[in-house]
Amino acid sequence: MKKLLTICLLIATACTATAQQLSSGIYTVSISKLTYSDVPGMFGNNFPGKQIKGIFTIKKGGVQTASQEFTYLQLFETSATLHLNFDETSSNALTYDFDTKKFEIEDYEYKAKKTKTKEDLILSGVLVYAQWLDEE
Repeated sequence: MKKLLTICLLIATACTATAQQLSSGIYTVSISKLTYSDVPGMFGNNFPGKQIKGIFTIKKGGVQTASQEFTYLQLFETSATLHLNFDETSSNALTYDFDTKKFEIEDYEYKAKKTKTKEDLILSGVLVYAQWLDEE
């Protein structure tokens, strides 16, 4: 019985530690090492905020071009912000609008590829970021 329980725990741990990924064209993005936390309502807002932190990786044509930390923060029902660290001291922020299903970064708007879960939104945001970097 102990062996069975141990095996089940190992499988569950392996499943939660597996990176999630999304591809489009020459880009493949992934997220891993996710941690979840609640954020109390702010500014008189009763909406229970959510925060997800982890590592994002961008591959272009199979070659890794970036791997840094990210923070997804949703304080309101209608929008969320995705902060992607560029290096140790700076980050870029994308804002997601749940009504339009679009990300905005520096006055550019991009349609999200997947929106079913928060993890899908993060992957879509990283993909938007990768494409935006190439356009800059």
